[in-house]
Amino acid sequence: MSVATSARAVALETLGRTRAGRVTVADALATPGAEALDERDRAFLQELVLGTLRRRGWLDHVLSGLSSRPIESLTPGVLDALRLGAYQLLYLRVASHAAVSESVELARASEPRRASPTPFSVACSARARRRRPTRSRTRSAG
Repeated sequence: MSVATSARAVALETLGRTRAGRVTVADALATPGAEALDERDRAFLQELVLGTLRRRGWLDHVLSGLSSRPIESLTPGVLDALRLGAYQLLYLRVASHAAVSESVELARASEPRRASPTPFSVACSARARRRRPTRSRTRSAG
């Protein structure tokens, strides 16, 4: 597992813990998994978690438009993985192939006992990647 993958996996776990209301975001970011990351990767983790939570409504709106089924029907882990991927594609300068492949792997790992979410995750992530704003559009919009 790469370091970026570790940060993404901890981000997914953190989103799940905060969604369930078991801990605050600050406490969830202070877990041993997060603490084991180096400074740069902890910063990436914090950006992923805080940005995904901050933009959750917009990310759900975007994912609803890209999805062939209602996002409410998705399991929470799969939806969180898709949100993380969409956040990276839309707001961060992360290589699109990395954001897509890692999001698909996180979705798969989050629901190992269910029917594979992989085809659906790949389709949503690929649609989001095609809609990713170019740098020139991003700069002119800000």
